[in-house]
Amino acid sequence: MQVASVLAAGNWRLKVTKIENNSMKIFVNDEEIIIYHGAKVLDVVRAYYVQHGQRVLSKLPIVTDGYGNSIALDDALRDGNHLYIKKTAENNNKTSMTAPRSIWAVALLCTSLLFGCSTNQNASVAEQSQTKTVEILAVNAMHAALDNFPRFAFIVDSLREAYPDLLLVSAGDNQTGNPANDQYPEMGMPIIELMNAVKFDLSAVGNHEFDSRLEGFKRITHRAHFDFLSANTVLPEDADFRIKPYTIINTPNGLKVAFLSLLDIDANGIPDTHPDNVRGFTFKNPLQTAQDYLFLKGSSDI
Repeated sequence: MQVASVLAAGNWRLKVTKIENNSMKIFVNDEEIIIYHGAKVLDVVRAYYVQHGQRVLSKLPIVTDGYGNSIALDDALRDGNHLYIKKTAENNNKTSMTAPRSIWAVALLCTSLLFGCSTNQNASVAEQSQTKTVEILAVNAMHAALDNFPRFAFIVDSLREAYPDLLLVSAGDNQTGNPANDQYPEMGMPIIELMNAVKFDLSAVGNHEFDSRLEGFKRITHRAHFDFLSANTVLPEDADFRIKPYTIINTPNGLKVAFLSLLDIDANGIPDTHPDNVRGFTFKNPLQTAQDYLFLKGSSDI
């Protein structure tokens, strides 16, 4: 399996070839599925259903090995494993969580919500609940680890095969830690170009986002194809930073998912960065600021 042949950032280009070491071959009902190392049984089953034109599993299946033994959906797999889907489990609406192999800190959250629940205890289970899910792949503190992006792009592509409506988000601190990024003529742009290439949906503002200094950070917020969020950051007057306090994403299956970002500040009332990097900014107490956005609970499903 191969990800995009070229990832480009500014004037430099990173050639990506096959990444055999990061994939494994699994057989589901004797059909071959290629998926990332560290995948769980549920990930492979979802990929199998997607490969057959079904975007979302309505019910979780019962899966067995080649000897007929039942396998838990959160079990890890090895290259060459054979799985068999025998039948579909009845009335089994679960919240599932999987954790693919980390590059930085990576988490895939599969959140289940129940809607239209009836208070009539005699009503059928089918009438009581309808399950909708949203999958979120979250990373944090990438610190310009450009060399890890081919592997990361492979993981993202693999997960999007299984979860076509996957949301990809960063908790911030995308910058600082790699000379190729930090000393680039447009400081900090290589990591932003790569985040654009894999189609991030949003990023929190971390303290290291300010390391690009005022003009550099301002430019980054406009060049990014995703939203930057920070609710307790007050921008300098007449500044043209593209930073929002929150955003609400409408998923294809009709859910409203609200993301709110709060930036930690130190005893001096600023994030952990050089004071010159935040000249003109002011920062409100994050915990107190959070109270101002409790309305999001009523404006969104998650």
